[in-house]
Amino acid sequence: MKVADIIVNRVLRHRVLSHQLLSFGAIGLAVAMFSTASQSQDEKRPASNHAAPSWSLKMATPLEMGIVCLDMDRMLNFYTDVLGLKLVADAEASPEMSAKFGATPSGFRIVRLQTPYGERIKLVQPKKVLPKQTAAPEYVFERQGTAYITFIIFDIHGVAKRLKDHGVKLMSPEPVEIRKGVIALFAQDPEGNFVEFVEYPDLASYRPDLFKWKQFF
Repeated sequence: MKVADIIVNRVLRHRVLSHQLLSFGAIGLAVAMFSTASQSQDEKRPASNHAAPSWSLKMATPLEMGIVCLDMDRMLNFYTDVLGLKLVADAEASPEMSAKFGATPSGFRIVRLQTPYGERIKLVQPKKVLPKQTAAPEYVFERQGTAYITFIIFDIHGVAKRLKDHGVKLMSPEPVEIRKGVIALFAQDPEGNFVEFVEYPDLASYRPDLFKWKQFF
């Protein structure tokens, strides 16, 4: 293709794009800006070492997690009275169903708690046959398979004070700056399960997927 033809084609494409933006109006312009910004951000990101998954779960609700308990009342007090989660359901399962399900042969009680964001924590206590208690390690990452809950919060120092006031065991005397501006604290619930609290200086940088709307304001 001749140089003159290339220049003409570029001019024509520019005119077409300008006409489309005028036709779209403010909404179309915002969409075009969003697409350009997204493309620019993608170009800045380093290529991942992992290929895009060929399949992924189609999540229907926010994530839920379960904790098997020895003492339901103590655990309920911690997660509702100390942390402020809302009790949304309290139910029991029969031995027949729970055995078939592979959970426990004796049936169980399950209490569902909910955070302000909609995630749920399920406290489960088997009937008759109580689960074996596992000693917590000295350090959180010292034992394979250790699972913990993370709450992304505001005012971590205020939360640390509340935990101290309620006699909650902390893994460090005070919140720790683990990266520049990022402050975190590990604590233990009444049965030794680890709970992490983290405060970020810029949530939009940590979770840009939740703050895409900010680029328009």
